[in-house]
Amino acid sequence: MFKLAELGRKLAPLSEASQMLFWELLDMADWRTGRVLTTHEEMAAKISKSVRTVERAAKELTAVGLVRHKKGMFAVNPDYAWGGRSWNMPKATYHCMNGKTAQVINFADAAQALSEETLEKIGRETLREVSARQSKGTKAC
Repeated sequence: MFKLAELGRKLAPLSEASQMLFWELLDMADWRTGRVLTTHEEMAAKISKSVRTVERAAKELTAVGLVRHKKGMFAVNPDYAWGGRSWNMPKATYHCMNGKTAQVINFADAAQALSEETLEKIGRETLREVSARQSKGTKAC
């Protein structure tokens, strides 16, 4: 569930740059994964601050639990960003970041890979059947 009151309490004591960074990250985040692939330099340009200020802001946001950060990637905490049915994927993605847990499976990619493999298998079987018929010879009616 979306925790707006708690979000306000977490953001209130933070610096202006931290608040700007959080809202910009939230705007840029992929709703399916909650991740933003960007550098400190790009974020500094977006919020019109220095790179060092963005680094400090990221550290502040990480300390209060609103984002997680690795080099070149931010993950927004879905407890303060998303409500409704899309919460499960960002939550799993957020909680596996910076940890040694299993990675989140993108089911769309997995289904596509399975269907490609299945189609390839069906194609091979069909080619075998056609080859077998040709080797036996076709009978005209």
